Amino acid sequence: MLPIQSKTRLQIRQAVGYLLGSLIVGEVAATGSSTSTLPCPLELQMGGANDYKGRQVIITASTGTANVGSIRYVTAFNSTSGKKLTLAPVMTKAMEAGDDFELWENYRIKNVNEAINQAIRSATDDILVNKQTETTVKKINQYEYDCLTSFVGLHTVEYEHDLGIDYLLDNCEDAWTAGSSVTSSSDETIERVGTACAKLVVADGAAAAAVLCYEDITATDISDCDKVEFWMYSSIALTAGQLDFVLDDSSGCGTPVESLDIPAMAAGTWYKHSISLANSYLDTAIASIGVVNTSDVGAFTFYIDEVRALKSGSRIWHILPPDFWYINLASTPLLGLSQAAYDVVTNDTPLRLTGYAIPAELSADATACEIDPDYVVAYAAATLMSNNLKPTGDDIDAGRRLIKEWFDIAEMKKLTARTPLEMNTRWCR
Repeated sequence: MLPIQSKTRLQIRQAVGYLLGSLIVGEVAATGSSTSTLPCPLELQMGGANDYKGRQVIITASTGTANVGSIRYVTAFNSTSGKKLTLAPVMTKAMEAGDDFELWENYRIKNVNEAINQAIRSATDDILVNKQTETTVKKINQYEYDCLTSFVGLHTVEYEHDLGIDYLLDNCEDAWTAGSSVTSSSDETIERVGTACAKLVVADGAAAAAVLCYEDITATDISDCDKVEFWMYSSIALTAGQLDFVLDDSSGCGTPVESLDIPAMAAGTWYKHSISLANSYLDTAIASIGVVNTSDVGAFTFYIDEVRALKSGSRIWHILPPDFWYINLASTPLLGLSQAAYDVVTNDTPLRLTGYAIPAELSADATACEIDPDYVVAYAAATLMSNNLKPTGDDIDAGRRLIKEWFDIAEMKKLTARTPLEMNTRWCR
């Protein structure tokens, strides 16, 4: 599969608009005096009275974000004094000079966005995107794993053989220092590694942005790492970012150099979190690690075990033979390990899964397209042309030829972007 130049939905939509001859892109000329007007840039200055009436406007970028993404209709155009578009309904706030906008004729913006996603959906029989995860961990007495979410096919299963560049920051065999409204102890009944883990009981009303717990460690240079990994268990469900894992170059985690969102967790389940470091170049002398709550989540208990920093690219993976794993096509597809795989892979070892996913539809203007954007532009434009072709008033035969030409271009683009499948691919749905 050839490499592609990725484009966002915004870039693709504008390319479609230019191809259709139905789009004007411009910048607001001056800060508006009301929420119902758009001061016109040079691109619109030559318009006559009400030339732009009935068109749609979308604000695509702004110094203030209140209007971004807002879609409005043009109800009037003042072509003599002030050169302003009148919009309905009114904007959340007045336009500001330099705001970017699109002005569409004949086509509705939501229809254009839908045509873009229709193009992506139409390609999924031929074009898939590569997908790889390293979040599955082999557990004791477990042979099947619910880890194939968004995989459509799987061709390689590997297990971690060696960590490579790796620093044990704390083995969590003793209690961490507790913050306000927190009780800390060492627990030997629920540990994941070794003989104990750190247990933290948080009372209701713990202050937001408070250090719930920390552990002072021997100063360690982890600037050559890109991830921190640790085991964690919570008695309640947590959404991503309600807790932060912090690293500090001084004692007590009072001035962290890294504050990393801890991913979402279901209640009563051990997770092995692998979180990317944000500023590894600053992590030259990490002296304490800890957990901070970004909001009061109420009373709960959590456990932490074995905190490591590592360079993910230095890991050494070994491939499991194809007959060592299978896919159970239950109501939820499961990855299954044979007895031979279970015996080879030690408990708590990460698995790396490599396969394919269906290309994601574009739900926001900033979202990047995962497949050839030239195909998407051609298919979306042809779709919109066919939907807008009038039986009278146009040269309908010329219109049909143009539509066919762009569908043919889209088909050629799709053929060149077709995904070559690995021989051992097994389908997950």
